[in-house]
Amino acid sequence: MVEDLQKELEGVEQLGELANTLESVIKKLDEIEKRLENLEENRKTKVRVVDTEKGKRIVLEDRNQTWFSPNYFKKILENLSEE
Repeated sequence: MVEDLQKELEGVEQLGELANTLESVIKKLDEIEKRLENLEENRKTKVRVVDTEKGKRIVLEDRNQTWFSPNYFKKILENLSEE
């Protein structure tokens, strides 16, 4: 989207101030697009396995770390397979 607007802007450059205004709008749109991508990425829950003193733990990372033992997930899967 931003690339298309930049190509159109090249043809409008002779209009002076309008071209400057459009260029500013394009930069702002690009910034907004990047911020939205970052927000979407930060909302994803990340999962990892960590070795602790009590053995391996599964960590779900979002704003707070939540720790689960692997048995917790085994029980969930067993309950699902019984249904």
